[in-house]
Amino acid sequence: MSTTTTITQAEPITAESILRLFPDIDTSSAELDGHDEQQIRLMDEVCIVLDENDKPIGNLSKKICHLMTNIDKGLLHRAFSVFLFNSRNELLIQQRATEKITFPDMWTNTCCSHPLGIPGEGGSELAEAVMGVKRAAQRKLDHELGIKAAQVPIENFKFLTRIHYKAPSDGKWGEHEIDYILFITADVDLEPNMNEVRDTRYITAEGLKTMFSDPSLKFTPWFKLICNSLLFEWWEHKDTDLEKYMNEQEIRRISRCWEAESLTTHIGMEVQPRRPGPELLLKSQDLCRSIAIMAHVNKDNASENILEKKRSLSPATTDEVRVVGISEYKGAAQCLAEAFAKDEVSRYFVDTDDMSSYSEEYKWKLHYDIMKYMTAAHCYKGIVTTIGPNYDAVALWMPPGQQMDDWLTFFRSGLWKLYFKLSVEGRKRFYDEFMPLLHHTIDQVMGERKTSFYYLVYLGTKPSARGKGYAKKLIQHMTDRADRENRPTYLESSAEVNLSYYRKLGFEWKMDILMERGVTPVKMQIMIREPKSKGESSQGKEGEFGD
Repeated sequence: MSTTTTITQAEPITAESILRLFPDIDTSSAELDGHDEQQIRLMDEVCIVLDENDKPIGNLSKKICHLMTNIDKGLLHRAFSVFLFNSRNELLIQQRATEKITFPDMWTNTCCSHPLGIPGEGGSELAEAVMGVKRAAQRKLDHELGIKAAQVPIENFKFLTRIHYKAPSDGKWGEHEIDYILFITADVDLEPNMNEVRDTRYITAEGLKTMFSDPSLKFTPWFKLICNSLLFEWWEHKDTDLEKYMNEQEIRRISRCWEAESLTTHIGMEVQPRRPGPELLLKSQDLCRSIAIMAHVNKDNASENILEKKRSLSPATTDEVRVVGISEYKGAAQCLAEAFAKDEVSRYFVDTDDMSSYSEEYKWKLHYDIMKYMTAAHCYKGIVTTIGPNYDAVALWMPPGQQMDDWLTFFRSGLWKLYFKLSVEGRKRFYDEFMPLLHHTIDQVMGERKTSFYYLVYLGTKPSARGKGYAKKLIQHMTDRADRENRPTYLESSAEVNLSYYRKLGFEWKMDILMERGVTPVKMQIMIREPKSKGESSQGKEGEFGD
């Protein structure tokens, strides 16, 4: 038996059509029968209705915005999620009250609600909208948890990003929001409103993962989604370099949030400070091949679940080191590609016998892709810094206790694609020789300290920007941190001419390593800089520096 379904295109929701498409009827209607009276009154609150680009197009009641019949037509509103941490780095989470109309009795983040269509909480431009949701966050933290505004000052909220998602509650109600993510650290006094909050607790990252493994506990879909994809990474960097995740301008769009209830939260793997390991890359070849085939068959659909992130709000400066966010990884990768265009190690993977018939243009694109994937991976799990008005010099760092050998980073960064872009010989050189050699050398040289050092993975200056002192500033920006933490810094230099430069900055040569699959062996020099006491730091001079 077959059925025929006729699909009628929905009328676009605009400022002109919104009131006609969604008449704001009395909230005492049948949909709310049997619910708590106080919660029913709150359904009169006026939410900010948006277009797909987070531009306000009108105001409608909370009830109208949360009915699935309207959500299915595309009705979208603005929201925020607060993640409040105490001074012990524990996250405050709450269990929603039984009286809540949507997602009752579910555990969720500290506070999640909506800015209202009132003066001071709206805004068309991002900066104004961020300030509006911060004011709304203060209001709702007091309303739900009794946290007074003085304990959570506006200036202490940190805006990270916006997430566009959709999720049903019980078939009648649901969410379709552009959700502003706010972090704040504060030790606060709690007086929960029992009509809003059933329970609260402070919890560590590991404790939260344990909660997710308990089948008796229920979680809001947006909280589970954020935990699965982003929270634990943000949490890990909260007190060190959270700024690289802050002030994203582009909206992350999660298209399949209906499946949020089935998402796992077990993201992390064994902590090792290393480049993507051959074990992970080789084990995933079959999966990568399947992904590549699907992407080729349907390129449009293949990108539906990508988290979109573009340039951050951090301004480029000419003479100060700044952290690069994932939104800027292509600009940083372009710098490294130019800096290493003639580097022997970089060419080692593209100048293979089985690529001799390929054009230099093709090889350049492959070289750039390698830098692009590596830069993206370091934006996600390491630290990428730059200096100059146009990414004139860039450094990729892996701090202590970090690594890129987890599936999430592997796929988000595009590193999985590298296996298919390298030639057969290129794969052998990269996966069978280069990566194992680097890992073995780290184990050999660092010994018991192999999880407690700063790793300078790449450092490059555009040829047009050399001689300006940029490389020195990038190195000292991180070695100053290493000194404060009493940690060594490790690097592999692919250009022997740079050894004297590194020595001036406090590095010492330890050993040479060779890659020998080519006609001529390619050498790298291993160097370590031991931590310096205050006043002991080396002061090098800028040279024609390419590493």
